[in-house]
Amino acid sequence: MASDKKQLTNSLALIKGANEALQREDLPPQVRARLEKAKEIGEAGLKRELENTDKPAGNA
Repeated sequence: MASDKKQLTNSLALIKGANEALQREDLPPQVRARLEKAKEIGEAGLKRELENTDKPAGNA
């Protein structure tokens, strides 16, 4: 459970950091591409964590 929370926190931090950096106009194309990829990775991780959260944990 703590691992899931850490993964969620990491995904959100990755998305936030990438979004903030992408606001800059002076980024070289290579850096912009890496930031876009990091944002995609963070979004995929977030989606995966949310899907896992939505699954029922058993017969509660």
